[in-house]
Amino acid sequence: MDPKHKDAIQTNFVSLLNQTDLDVMIASLYEKGVFSEQMIEQYRNINIDERSLKRKFYLHLMRRGPNAFRHLIDTLWENGHWALVADLDPDGEFHQYSRNSNTRKSNEAESNDESSFISLRAERKQKENNRRKQAIAQAQAIAQAQAVAQAQAVAQAQAVAQAQPSASVTPSPAPVFADPPFQVKKATKFIEDNGKGIKVYPMRGGLRVMLIFTYNEFSWNMEDKRLGAEIDCHNLKYLFKELDFKVLAYPNLTYKETLERLEGMACSLAGADCVFVVVSSHGYARPDSADLDFRVSDGGLISFQRFVDYFNNEALPDLLGVPKVFIFQTCRGSKEEPLRPTHMLPPEPDAAGDAGDAGDAGDAAGYGGAACAAPGRAARGATPPQHTRVYSDILIAHSTVPGYVSRRNPNKGSWYIQTLCEVFAEKAAEHHVEELFTLVDISMAENHKVQTSSVDKWGFNRHLYLYPGLSRHMDSR
Repeated sequence: MDPKHKDAIQTNFVSLLNQTDLDVMIASLYEKGVFSEQMIEQYRNINIDERSLKRKFYLHLMRRGPNAFRHLIDTLWENGHWALVADLDPDGEFHQYSRNSNTRKSNEAESNDESSFISLRAERKQKENNRRKQAIAQAQAIAQAQAVAQAQAVAQAQAVAQAQPSASVTPSPAPVFADPPFQVKKATKFIEDNGKGIKVYPMRGGLRVMLIFTYNEFSWNMEDKRLGAEIDCHNLKYLFKELDFKVLAYPNLTYKETLERLEGMACSLAGADCVFVVVSSHGYARPDSADLDFRVSDGGLISFQRFVDYFNNEALPDLLGVPKVFIFQTCRGSKEEPLRPTHMLPPEPDAAGDAGDAGDAGDAAGYGGAACAAPGRAARGATPPQHTRVYSDILIAHSTVPGYVSRRNPNKGSWYIQTLCEVFAEKAAEHHVEELFTLVDISMAENHKVQTSSVDKWGFNRHLYLYPGLSRHMDSR
C-alpha cells in the first residue's frame, strides 16, 4: 500500500474503529478479493472483543497490497460512510463522489434507494450473528464439559491421595522473579549540616516518591519494541523501594494520558520531601536546540523541557525547596562514539534503556480526584512566594550527551540504568546524589568505554543524601 494511503488510514484510525462494522467490512473486502477465506477466519474469534479484532483487521489491511486502499474506499461508500470516504480520499483519487458535497448528496439518495443491496448486507450480517451465537453456545458447552471433567479428576486424585502415605510427594515451588544482582547497603548515620559551606537537604523520615514513565511499545509498530524494559523496571523498583521510596510506575501511556498524569501530579506528590523521576523511551534531538523530544506509546512526541516544566515552582509551588531529580534514559541524537569493545553487542537504532513496566496495582491511584488541588496547584494549599525563581532544586541526569545515542542490551537492560542501580546500591549510604552520578559515569567509562552521561543543575544548591534504611526509622526535623 502506498505510504500516503497508510497515513490516511492511521490519521482516521479512530473514526474507522468507531464507525464501521467489522462483519460488514470483512464480507465486502473478502468479496473484492482483498482477503482470502483463511485470512478472515482469525477475525471470527469470539474470545477477543470486537474493537481489538477491528484494530488488528485495519493494520492487516495496510499490508494487503496496492489495491487494498481503493477497495476500502469502495466498501465504505457502498455502506454509507460518505464522510469517512471524504476524509480518507479528499481528492477523489479512487472515488469520484468524494470530490464535492453536492454530487455526494445526490448519490447518497440514490444509494438509499438500493433496498436490495441493503437487504443483502442485512442478511449476511444476520448469518454472521447466528454463526457467532452458535459458536458461543458450543464454546460454553465445551467449557462446561471441561469443568465437569476437571472436577472428576480432582475428586479422583483426592481419593488416591487419601489411600497412599501422605509424605510421598513434595510439591515443586512456584516460580519467583529473582531479585536484582545487587544489595543496597544501609546507612548508619545522618550527615549533619554544620552551617558551613553547602547545606544539606533535610531527609529524615518524610515521604519520598519515585515516578517511572516508560514507553516500550508503540502503536502501528512505528517503533521496535524496546527489549530489556522488564529488567530495568524491576531493578529500579527494587532499588528505590530499598531506598525507602514510594514507587509509582506509568507504563506505555498515550500522549493525552501522559499529560493528564503530569497535570494531576500535585496530589501524588503532596507532602513529599524528595522526588525522583525516570523517563525512558526513544529520544530525538531538536535541530539547533538543547531540547529533545521523546516518543509516547501512540506515536506522539513530548519535549524534555515541557515535561520538566510540570514540576517547576510555578506548576508545583508547594514543592519549592524540595529536591527533584530527573533521569532521562533516551537517545539525544544519532551519533555514536567511535570506540566500541568487541565483547559488547552492537548498539540498537535507539538503544535507550527501558525503565518501567506495569508497576504496583494501586500505585497510580490517587491521581486527580475530588480531594486534590487543581492541576498546577500544590495539594497542601500553600501560597507561593511573590518573588520566586521558576526553576530551583532540580537536578537532571541524562544517560548520554547531546547528539549521541544511548545503548541498551536486550537481555540485561540499558547500560546506564544497570550502572546506576549498582552504584546507588553500593554507595548511597555514604555519598550524596551528585557524587553518585559522578561515580556512575566513572563506572560507565571503566566497564563500557563509550557513552558519556551528563548532569545539569538548575538551582540544585544543596547536598542530597538518601540514607537508605535509616530515614524510615527517624522523625522529620
